[in-house]
Amino acid sequence: MKKFTYLLGTTMIIAAVVAGCGGGSSSVREVKMITRGMTYEPAVIQAKAGEKIKFTVENVDKEDHEFESEELKFDELEIPPGKTRAVEVTMPDKAGEYEFFCDAPGHKEKGMVGKIVVSQQ
Repeated sequence: MKKFTYLLGTTMIIAAVVAGCGGGSSSVREVKMITRGMTYEPAVIQAKAGEKIKFTVENVDKEDHEFESEELKFDELEIPPGKTRAVEVTMPDKAGEYEFFCDAPGHKEKGMVGKIVVSQQ
């Protein structure tokens, strides 16, 4: 009986450890970006379907900028001059190109746009 109890306890511990590992799908990748002039650096970001990304955007400019994507359904992130802001976004399951942009008056029209290229895993 002791042997059975020991094996059962050991099996339960191993199962808990394996379940806790989860294959790394809950990890978040950080992408650091800079706003400079009417551009984002980088302007093109590669991602995998379903991937979680934390976008950390630093505004090195002297005017306000924003970071948002209607296609990826995250609201504008306002970034004052000299500040850094972050937003965490889960990429869609569908591969494709998704636009992000600055919605400050006139910025998108002046070319302050970028894209996230999502590929299947």
